[in-house]
Amino acid sequence: SETVKAQTEPVILRLPGVTDYDPATLTVVRSPFNSRVDRVLVDLGSLVKIGDPLLELFSTELAEAKSDYEMARSQWTRDKRVLDYKAPLAQRETLPRKELIEIENDEAKSRLQMKLAADKLLVYGLTEKEIEEAQSEDGVRKARMTLRSRADGIVVKRSVVPGNYYDAKDEMMEIAPLDHLWVRGSVSELDADKVQVGQTIRVIFPYSH
Repeated sequence: SETVKAQTEPVILRLPGVTDYDPATLTVVRSPFNSRVDRVLVDLGSLVKIGDPLLELFSTELAEAKSDYEMARSQWTRDKRVLDYKAPLAQRETLPRKELIEIENDEAKSRLQMKLAADKLLVYGLTEKEIEEAQSEDGVRKARMTLRSRADGIVVKRSVVPGNYYDAKDEMMEIAPLDHLWVRGSVSELDADKVQVGQTIRVIFPYSH
C-alpha cells in the first residue's frame, strides 16, 4: 500500500469565466455645472492619472462664478486697505473705537465672501493657480475650463461627444482602477470540492504571459 501524502502542489483548475470592474471602485466623470464640451482629450482605454486633463468645457455658470470671486476679492481689497489705514488711528485714539469695530466687521465679512466664492471654484475643480488667473481673463476665457481626472486608472466608458451640452447629472466617462478587478469563474460540480469560501487563489489569464 502507498502512504497518503498531504496535498503540496497547487490545484490547477481551468474555468470558463469573465472579468468585470468592481462598480464600487469606478469613478464617474460628470460636469460640475451645465456646460458645453468643446474637446475630449482622452479615448476609451486611455490610462490616466489624478490631475490629467480629460475635457475642455465652456459654461456661463463658470464665468459667473469667476466674476463673483473677482468682485468679492475686489471688495475685500478695498475693505482691507481702509482697515490698514484706520487701525493705527484708533491706536492713537484719533478714531472712535466704534468706527474701528465697524471697519473690522466690514473687512471680516468681505473676506468671508471672498473665501466662499473661491471655495465654489475649488469645488468646480479649478486649481489655486487657475483661480488666481481668473482675475485677468476676459469674458470668453472666463467661461472655459479644463476638467481633470480625480482618480488613477483606465477610461472604461466614454459617452461624451464634443459639441454637446451636458448638466451635472449626466455621466460623461467612467474610470476604473488598474489594481482592482472582479473575476467570475464557473466551477463544475466535479471540481466543487476543490474550492471553498475564503480560499486564496491565483488567477492566470490565457495569453497573459
